[in-house]
Formats: sequence, C-alpha cells, structure tokens
Amino acid sequence: ALTFTFWSRPGIEESDLALAQDPITSTARGIYNSLNPGFKSKDGSSVREYLRSKDGFAPASLPGHVVWDRAFACDVIQVEGNQVSIICFMAPDNSRSMHLITFLKREFPNEKVPTRPVIRREGKSCCAKWGDAEQIHVLYSDKGEENLRNVLGI
Repeated sequence: ALTFTFWSRPGIEESDLALAQDPITSTARGIYNSLNPGFKSKDGSSVREYLRSKDGFAPASLPGHVVWDRAFACDVIQVEGNQVSIICFMAPDNSRSMHLITFLKREFPNEKVPTRPVIRREGKSCCAKWGDAEQIHVLYSDKGEENLRNVLGI
C-alpha cells in the first residue's frame, strides 16, 4: 500500500491544471457548481429588470441572439469582492440548460480573454469563455458541447 501511495500518486489532469491557472473560469465553475439564483420568474423582462435594479449586466439579447423571454432566473452576487451577474435561460432546444456568468473586465485587468468563444469540457458540462473591453462571459451548458455550439453559432 505504501509503494502504491508514493509511486502511483494520482496526477493532475491537464484540464484541471489549466482551470487552476485561470481564475475567471475557476470562479465561474464554482458559481456554476453551486448555482442557486436569487430571482426566478417566467417573465424575461422581469429577469432583465431585476438585473438592472442590482446594477448587473443585462445585454440587449442573450448569447446566440436568444430573446429575453427565454430567461427564467438570474442573480447579481459578489465573489471575492468581484461583481458577478448570472442569467439562466432556455436553449433553443427548450432545455433549461444555459447559464451565463458575467464578470467585469476591470476586476481581472491582467487576464487575457479571447474575443471569440473558446470551449472547454468539464466533466458532464461544457463552457465557453469570451469577452470584450468591458465584460468577460462564461456560458455553461448542461447538455454538452453540441448544445453550446448551437447557441453560440460556432
């Protein structure tokens, strides 16, 4: 048993190592794994209004130009002093599987963020990360990579 413990230690998976070195995706994964939005509504405009009332991020449309009527939950939270907006919405296939987590770019000034979505598989779920001059987005799909690619059109 001692030989096995010292000579066959479980290694760190490459994806886990990359995740540990990326504070944005690491934080988003923690949020996603404990997802419990504070506001739920069957009215997408109410979801959007709630985000605005909390100074959260409320884009004109959701990723993939999904309309706000498909949003069903949201929240604005603080994680390690950083403001984070969360929007949960139905994918075009009518699964309640999309979770958009948005950070403010100014809170991660040294992080290099791609402008086009980069996809990463994380066990059963899948996420895409991208950003612009002001925000960083991480979109999770409970239904896997194909579902995510369909929404993002990639």
